[in-house]
Amino acid sequence: MKIKKFKIVPRIREVYNNLRRNNICITSEIETMVTIVDKKIAEVVLPSVLFETFEIEDKRIEKIKSKIENIPKNVSLITFILVTLGEKVENISVTEDKEIEKIVVESLLLEYLDAALRFTYKILQQQLEEKQELSSIFTLPCEVYPELFCLIDPAKIGLRYENSLLVPKFSSINYLFWFKKK
Repeated sequence: MKIKKFKIVPRIREVYNNLRRNNICITSEIETMVTIVDKKIAEVVLPSVLFETFEIEDKRIEKIKSKIENIPKNVSLITFILVTLGEKVENISVTEDKEIEKIVVESLLLEYLDAALRFTYKILQQQLEEKQELSSIFTLPCEVYPELFCLIDPAKIGLRYENSLLVPKFSSINYLFWFKKK
């Protein structure tokens, strides 16, 4: 399923926590900077998500499964989730000169990316049947991107894999398991 141009809102508290982890003291100036940068991002962010679910025994995903560690035995399905914030956000992250501003921009963009994943997770939860539950979301190892891209066309959401990097930069490829409840 492909979903484009949906509304997401970052958790500002998480942005501040990330800034603290980067040894940035939260002052009124930093709070103002976060607000200003968030408004800039909100004007240009174009989140898109593409996800597809496969039976865990599907032969087409054998190579991908071989790179995923510790697949539990009671897994029936696996969903691959491709998420991007679009190319316009790249300009925001490049145009900032000060180191602190770069960290603020990156922290906000990563939180927007996480918000898009949370949005997708909620959609998948709505598809659960009575005797199913979802795992957490995990990051897919990049060495299996080519195999995944043979099954799911990332161009549908403007995502590419060039020179061992995802383009646009603020994108991610993830997966989650569907468990059978007892």
